[in-house]
Amino acid sequence: MNEMKKCKTCTRDLPSSYKHNKCESSRNKKIDGAKKILKVVERVGGVVAPVVVGMLLNKTKNKKK
Repeated sequence: MNEMKKCKTCTRDLPSSYKHNKCESSRNKKIDGAKKILKVVERVGGVVAPVVVGMLLNKTKNKKK
């Protein structure tokens, strides 16, 4: 007889042959959250990186003089 497993986050019933501990919906929510965080990191990095590179280039120009 097939035993039912439960999703760890939302307690939805999963078939016993299901290879993950979380249902598709819960897994997708976690992935969407990670994508949002990466978008924020990308935007911050896009603003900060040119400033840091400019500071480093300016620092090396002053040392050569």
